[in-house]
Amino acid sequence: MRIWWVLALCTVVSGCATGNQKIALPSGLGLPSGLENARLGPDSYRISVQGYAYASSDRAEQIMLLRASELTLQNGFDKFLVEQREVKTYQQLASGGASMSYTTQSRPNAFMIIRMLKSDDPRAKTALDAATVDAELRSR
Repeated sequence: MRIWWVLALCTVVSGCATGNQKIALPSGLGLPSGLENARLGPDSYRISVQGYAYASSDRAEQIMLLRASELTLQNGFDKFLVEQREVKTYQQLASGGASMSYTTQSRPNAFMIIRMLKSDDPRAKTALDAATVDAELRSR
């Protein structure tokens, strides 16, 4: 099952260009239902995830980091800093259908703002290496 969400994510995310984008992810795999990135400047993006029911906030954060590494590499940079980050989990009451029962679903909603850097930038010493992050997260 895990390989399916990785393949789906890779397919969806690899076809993305720069600019403002909203990407619909398959909901049946426990993935966040929406991944969006907006270019804030020549070296920065805002990446956000609206979560699918029962997806963990950790998974939402991993998807944002994977997208950050992809954007960094696609734009000719080597590293990125997470300048701002917020991950919240919302509880939502869901109907059980004809049985008239109700359950509570957790939905993660998260965003991060990244700054992309070249290796020779002095700030790069504390930044995440995009190729390493990409390889690590894709192997999961």
